[in-house]
Amino acid sequence: MEDRSKLDAIIQAVFPTFQVLISKLMGIYNADNAYILKPILKCFYMSINLEMPAILQGYDNLAQWINFFKILLDSEMVTKIC
Repeated sequence: MEDRSKLDAIIQAVFPTFQVLISKLMGIYNADNAYILKPILKCFYMSINLEMPAILQGYDNLAQWINFFKILLDSEMVTKIC
């Protein structure tokens, strides 16, 4: 596998901000927030696609992301997001 050090550095710098933003948006989840959440969740998906980043290997960080997905799955989804 290619060297992921640059990607891991970006993930470590950006994901904590994503987590704060998601936490704030989840309390008022609606269609407008779905447009903001979609690229964040795509970044998460793409970062774990082949290998789990070091920052997500800790239980607390991974558990928080899994909880975000659980809340989304339990929420009423918007019908269309471009």
